[in-house]
Amino acid sequence: MTSKRVNQSGGPAAKKWDFRTIGNNFSEEMYKLNDHRTEICKKFGFMKNITEFTINPDTPHPDERMRDSIEDMINKAFKRTEETMGRKVKMFGVSLTGAGLGYPVYLLAAAKNYLEMHKDSFRRFMDNNTRQREAALEILDESGVSDMENSYGVEHLSAIQKYLDQTFPGKYRIAAFEKCADPRRSIRVLWKGPMGREAIVPIFLENNHWDGLKNFVCFFNKGKKFCIDCECFYDKDVRHTYECKARCYYCNRVGGMPCTKERGVKVECPKCRRFFYNIQCYNYHQGHETCNLWKRCVECNKTYLFNPKSKHECGETFCRSCGICHDPKRGCFIKPIAVKEEKDIYRIVVWDSETSQDKTYKGEQKEHVINYISARVTCTECCDDGNRKDCRICGIEREKDWSEAEGQEPTKEFLEWILTAFDKKYKTYLFAHNAGRFDGHFVFNYLCRAGKSPMPLINGLKIYEFTVQNSKKHSMLIWRDSCLLMPVKLEAMKATFNLDCEEKPFFPYYYNKKENYNTHLPRLPPMEDYSPGSMKKEKFDKFEKWYNENKETPFYLPEELKNYCRNDTEILLKSIVEFRRILVKDITGGFDPLPRSCTNAGVAMSIFKAMFLQEEELSIVPERGYERCDRASVIAIKYLEWRSERDNVDIKHAGNGREEQVGKYKLDGYIENGGGRSKCIEVMGCFIHGCLKCYDPTAQLIGGRAAQDLYDETQERLAELRETLEVEELWTCEIEQELKRDAEMKEFFEDRGNEKGPIDPRTAYAGGRTGPMKLFAKANEKKKISVYDIVSLYPAVNYETAYPTRLPDIIIPTRDEIEVSWTKPDDLKYKGLYKVRVNPPKGLRIPVLQLKCDERLLFPLCWRCASSFKKENTRCEYKCPHDEAQRRYVATYTSVELAKALESGYTVDRFYRAWHYGEDNDDLFKGYVRLFLKLKEEASGFPKGAETVEQKKKWAEEYKEKYGIEIVLERVKKNAGLRYISKLMLNSLWGKFSMRNSLCKNKVIDQASEFYRLVCDHKIEIHDIVEYSDGAIRVVYKDKEDFVTEHSSSNIIISLWTTSMARLKLLEYMQEAERNGGEILYTDTDSIFVMHDRDVEPITTGKYLGQMSEEYGGYEIEEFCCGGAKQYGLKMRSKKTGDLDYVMKIRGITFDVDNHKTLHYEAFKKMVLSYGEEMDPAFFVYKNDFGPTRESKVVTREKHKMYVPICQKGIIDEDFNVLPFGFD
Repeated sequence: MTSKRVNQSGGPAAKKWDFRTIGNNFSEEMYKLNDHRTEICKKFGFMKNITEFTINPDTPHPDERMRDSIEDMINKAFKRTEETMGRKVKMFGVSLTGAGLGYPVYLLAAAKNYLEMHKDSFRRFMDNNTRQREAALEILDESGVSDMENSYGVEHLSAIQKYLDQTFPGKYRIAAFEKCADPRRSIRVLWKGPMGREAIVPIFLENNHWDGLKNFVCFFNKGKKFCIDCECFYDKDVRHTYECKARCYYCNRVGGMPCTKERGVKVECPKCRRFFYNIQCYNYHQGHETCNLWKRCVECNKTYLFNPKSKHECGETFCRSCGICHDPKRGCFIKPIAVKEEKDIYRIVVWDSETSQDKTYKGEQKEHVINYISARVTCTECCDDGNRKDCRICGIEREKDWSEAEGQEPTKEFLEWILTAFDKKYKTYLFAHNAGRFDGHFVFNYLCRAGKSPMPLINGLKIYEFTVQNSKKHSMLIWRDSCLLMPVKLEAMKATFNLDCEEKPFFPYYYNKKENYNTHLPRLPPMEDYSPGSMKKEKFDKFEKWYNENKETPFYLPEELKNYCRNDTEILLKSIVEFRRILVKDITGGFDPLPRSCTNAGVAMSIFKAMFLQEEELSIVPERGYERCDRASVIAIKYLEWRSERDNVDIKHAGNGREEQVGKYKLDGYIENGGGRSKCIEVMGCFIHGCLKCYDPTAQLIGGRAAQDLYDETQERLAELRETLEVEELWTCEIEQELKRDAEMKEFFEDRGNEKGPIDPRTAYAGGRTGPMKLFAKANEKKKISVYDIVSLYPAVNYETAYPTRLPDIIIPTRDEIEVSWTKPDDLKYKGLYKVRVNPPKGLRIPVLQLKCDERLLFPLCWRCASSFKKENTRCEYKCPHDEAQRRYVATYTSVELAKALESGYTVDRFYRAWHYGEDNDDLFKGYVRLFLKLKEEASGFPKGAETVEQKKKWAEEYKEKYGIEIVLERVKKNAGLRYISKLMLNSLWGKFSMRNSLCKNKVIDQASEFYRLVCDHKIEIHDIVEYSDGAIRVVYKDKEDFVTEHSSSNIIISLWTTSMARLKLLEYMQEAERNGGEILYTDTDSIFVMHDRDVEPITTGKYLGQMSEEYGGYEIEEFCCGGAKQYGLKMRSKKTGDLDYVMKIRGITFDVDNHKTLHYEAFKKMVLSYGEEMDPAFFVYKNDFGPTRESKVVTREKHKMYVPICQKGIIDEDFNVLPFGFD
């Protein structure tokens, strides 16, 4: 059974909903309703409907049914909110319900009169209490607000603003302010009326007391102006925030803007060459700085900010990715890191927490509450020079503990210490092991509720990092998870880094309860309190031995908590210090990469950029490719084809090679009318042409141009076309809405695919070849089973491969060049990426080309079989029934993989696009690999067979000859820490290049205005809202596709080239095994399981990078058993002792002591041999599974998993062979 939780956020709640009335496809057979409730967040003005239910275990394909039902539920929720509340959900009306005491209505009356009266009259008004009361009562009476309230606050301002709007249209706008604790701003806006009013009526709340303000700008920040709309200070109108809605795009005035366009007015300024549509607007700009600062280029029609030091270049725009102006078509480059001579000085704090689970969370779950924290402090100066006695950076207390058993509040007091104890001049990096899923959540939750607004980097429920900005009281605090730098368990760090400290002890987590604080036990707590069932067998054996030897030892919980936590922080601090020492001293020679990233991949990238990357060597590849404009063209062509088929009319367009041109304009679609006025259909991309329904007029869109400019230009073009043609105007947002309503149209669009569109490089990115080619095999007298593993596959690929560098040429074939007949590698003219239509061969047992289908990575020989074959546990006789047209498919591949495919019998008959890289570099990563390979070999000690001086010299010479590295024999000695880090860095670099740019972002908010700003931001879409308290929420949002900014190392070509070459290297070994008579059983990215003759070695082995080595050499593998990808078992017998041993690996299943009993090898084998028949699933129960919630609470719950063998990588025949889809 799977538990699900659905959250729907929208406008204020009308009433509670019955979940069963919302989804069309929900039924009692499908789910069991557990709970439904409505929660209202008054401060931020939104409502949540939360439904919790359990999916019945026998529901077929629950994910597909759930997806449709939940989407239907959300759409109905939005519609109901709109109907009942009379507002669009996307607007999220914001009103605060603070408890403002005092009498703000008096102040509103006073502030209003201050704006209207002469200063002498106003003085007399303020001296007359009766007049003040009468004015306040008049406002209350006219606003419909009772004068009998005990207090008046911001919850009453909306009604008063409505009264002012009705009585004095367009004149007064209420603004309520308060001081802000955030060091980044001095004030914040509590409430404000709508835009477009002449005067601000300001009132101020401090310590539950209201004051009126004569001049709120001078009160808060002398010498500057304040914009109530975007809530920021500025000095000049022309320098004001570009995207502020209250700023006129043309004359730059702020307040009561933008200027209204006047019918028939279009004036060009002879000086700045910009167009104006309002005479006052034009006149104002002429006498102000805006005319000198903002210019329009008559060549490219772009408005730009004039800079006398840098000449405007047509087509260039400011690039956020690389920080300079350039032509977007030119692309950006990854910048090397300039290493500073002065070293980074910062503070390091390691901490560890232990928790009790006395508190329950939502019924049966147990909530963790911190009852002990231990922390230790050091700094980079002390790391380099030894712990100094009087260190101004570390402070006085280098070790500190907080215990609930001693009457302390550990979390609160720990944070007070962190925030106040240190010199604020230096940044503080705080590390806890597994902070991302455990310790860090307690602190993050507390800081959110305390109003500190930490800035987090979160993916799902895992916190990677969060920062608390510096203030007058404390330094900048950067909280990190040491697991992301050193992915090894804390108990293994002593051996990994050869630390001088005690080993991590065992601890009875379930004895850690408040009721046990004062209990002195004569012996250890019961064994069950140590959770032995959740240990793996090796650890359990060690624990069992320790427990039996020490069970009579007295036990006092507060003392053991102290010892256990202090041991953890000692291990962690020494590990981080050693990790940093190795990086700075042994690897980089002084450059410290630790502050630059919170992950080992980021550290690897920093080292590569600082030590090896050259200027303008690697480009920053746009997330969606280089042809942004052509993406809208794809939608346009599909729509025109749809219209042509639906209306039975001939439409000329680029997709059928008959694009019509009228005057200087090419038309999207043209319908000729021989006897009358012909018609054109113009499909405008919203981002390209400035759709004002999707974007604010000042929004910067394609080429850095404002939406209003693009829209005006588009309308001028359409007006010219209307002089000779009938014009139908369509925007892509309108087509997308129509697709949601019209199922037939949607199906038509999906059938057409994207073959005529540009290359999306991420569609070509895939992992390794993983999956079975046979489900069961048994060794015998003639045949044996061997497992081979490639030595350091990805470092080998990085070292050997010539990578494409710099920028590609985009190759778009003409109509005559699309149809091709490629059958051999020499037919490929370009090096890079190809988008082609492939015809796979029929009888290839080991296919070459991968294809993603329904989230599965397949190697099919027939597209139709792969996409339509029923996904159930069946074995069958199979023959592909499809013709060549049904077997072929369109996909994007690297030129190296496509060349191998052509060599293996594939053909290509359509060529749609190519990215051609004229330059490549086979030395790109050689220096990086050499550095860490040298360190790894020296830290591994001398290998077997290198015992004499001559043997050692020969070994070193082999590495020099093969890799060009100088191994210094005097430095060759075992160093576990250096070897571990070297291996880590060798494998961590290449994947960083392909990190997604469109990941969700998170922002912690404690004021409604900031929330409203996010809701109204046209560049983002909000995915979730998480409440921490009545005054603090976390908004999860994502940049819309057109506004995604690439990260500083974004080059997916490097990563997909790496995985492509890795697949080819594995393929070569597979083909070698096949040539030598071997039968391949299973592959897993860098390993091959093969059955072969006992007197034949199917694969050549070696000890160097990229060569094969044999795994399990000390065992005779008797049986291989596989239930699908990442689901296999081995039955083995030790060659030395003759004892049986087993290997069991199933993705997502942890075989701890308890669950080893659920599915042992023989039970797994029985399930596999019954594949395709009805069988009972294996149920796994994890009683003590713990993890974070959305609100950053940590809970322990019982987790259930169900397993049955399932293989969807091909067709399974009667002999358990897994054949590629389409194999014949």
